[in-house]
Amino acid sequence: MDSEILTWLLIAACAAGFGGGAAWQAMRRRAPARTRRNVDKVAARPVKASPAPKERKPQHGVRRPSMLALTTLENSVIAADLFIQRALEVDEPYYRELPAEAEQLKALKGLFARCRTLDVVPGDGLSKDVFSLNFSTMIVEQLRSGFMPHPNATSNDLQIIALANGCEPLGNPMAVEDFGVGGFPHVTQLWMMVDPTDKKHELDDLLEYELNGIRNLLPRVKLLVTALDAMKWGDYWDKLFDLVRDVRRLGAGEGQALMRTERTDALAKDMYAINRRIDESLATLEKNMTTPEEADVALTSSIPHMLERELSVLFLRTLAVIRVISGDNYIHGMHCSAHIRRNVEHFPDVHSLLDKARHIVYDALEVQSRGMNAPAMDIAGQVKRDADELGRAHDESVERLKADVERLQAAIDRYLILQGRPRRYAVRLNERNEVSALLVLEH
Repeated sequence: MDSEILTWLLIAACAAGFGGGAAWQAMRRRAPARTRRNVDKVAARPVKASPAPKERKPQHGVRRPSMLALTTLENSVIAADLFIQRALEVDEPYYRELPAEAEQLKALKGLFARCRTLDVVPGDGLSKDVFSLNFSTMIVEQLRSGFMPHPNATSNDLQIIALANGCEPLGNPMAVEDFGVGGFPHVTQLWMMVDPTDKKHELDDLLEYELNGIRNLLPRVKLLVTALDAMKWGDYWDKLFDLVRDVRRLGAGEGQALMRTERTDALAKDMYAINRRIDESLATLEKNMTTPEEADVALTSSIPHMLERELSVLFLRTLAVIRVISGDNYIHGMHCSAHIRRNVEHFPDVHSLLDKARHIVYDALEVQSRGMNAPAMDIAGQVKRDADELGRAHDESVERLKADVERLQAAIDRYLILQGRPRRYAVRLNERNEVSALLVLEH
């Protein structure tokens, strides 16, 4: 009974579900039809070029200048008298300090008060305390031609213009902080301090060294030569000293250079005549000695000849330095440098004379030893010892002269090479931002 009831209930449920579905479908078909949705196809958008980036104006912050220009014309860089930059670190060991008094350097403080503002970056190879100076060609030619500004023109007439790497001005021109009157403009003073025209010559110390060598050797020569020869050497020294004094004198007038050259040539001719006389005397002594007594006399006579010959080389060496100092071209200076070596190469070799003296003594001892008395034996032994001592003295003298030739030629060649290059000046500032030294580059 129960199973039949359950079966009929399932059938009724299925019929009800089927009927409901049929009714819902009938009602849906009776509803108004919806408008069909149409989707319009749109063409692809054209590709547009990306807009060019807007050009931004350069933005400047605080910039350090790379150069300072000092000019007397307002806002005029091309008319600047002096340009100041930082020097290179690699050049610092080759700067030579120029002589200058402390008061002169103190007067230049206004020119270099702003040098510390010049651009410097660690590792860029620029110096921290040394600043190079570049005078304009115009002002240098004017000053060398004799143009001198009015003494009452103060440095306040100068303007300092800061320049960037491209030489474009940075900011407004600045005045030089100085209130002194009555002196030359500071750029002119600076040029007068570094210009070598009226200064001590670079080879003056070398010339003084050569004079001292002659002073030390001359008294020894005067003691050993005859009175007449000693008087002549005194005259030669006076002539040489007058030449040195004329070379060192500033502001020599016209014609004095020619007279100085003639006097130098005349003194050099006297020295060459002495060299020929000494060489002939040594050859005669070597030729004529045949006995130990004559060998002893020859060795004794050769001592003043050797000293005279060395003294004449020193004279000729000093004259060569004088020619370089008073010369005006490179070739002339190189010829003088070559003559210094030639004079040493022609220095007489006395070893042949000494060897002959030894052989004479040896032969006498070998052949006549039994018949020689004590004084003759002493003379023979003394000749041998004197020959050995003179040989050592001669070798030392030649080696010393050759070493001096190397030193002299190196100094002269360096001077001549530097003369062919433009002189580059600089200043060194101390920790108080004051000028401590004026420098010139030598390499």
